Amino acid sequence: MKSLACHLTDPRYPGRRRLRTPGPGYRAAALAAALLGSGLLSGGPAAAPESGPSEAFFAEPVTGRRVTEYQIELPTQRTEKRTFSIPADCAEVMRCVDEGAVYRSSVIDRRLWHKAESDCRFYSFLYRHPQQIIADYVSDYDFRNARLSDLPIDQ
Repeated sequence: MKSLACHLTDPRYPGRRRLRTPGPGYRAAALAAALLGSGLLSGGPAAAPESGPSEAFFAEPVTGRRVTEYQIELPTQRTEKRTFSIPADCAEVMRCVDEGAVYRSSVIDRRLWHKAESDCRFYSFLYRHPQQIIADYVSDYDFRNARLSDLPIDQ
């Protein structure tokens, strides 16, 4: 079976649209569009870095509200349930997961444990390394009047 690109460029299929290779200015325009889309070239001065880490937001189980912390009741045995506060008790949640002290008998229990575990992994990922001040090299540069030789592209 031939690929779609092969069918689009094959001269035996004249009714199909042919793929065109981009021109020389395409890469510079694509790079500028990517930088504009990512917010790096917003035109205004960059915001000063905060002194402390910004808050992490979670979707609260069942309601889905955007919160910075939530309480969740998770089963650890058939008849025992414990209440955890995410992200304050994330170390305890991860210890229970690593030691196998979780009870996942029903679909709801499995999903609640998975949610708590993924939120704790997300929180630990965000705060694994302390925030560093990043040197700003692009805020004062006029990208609308940039020369092609200044852009990091291969000639």
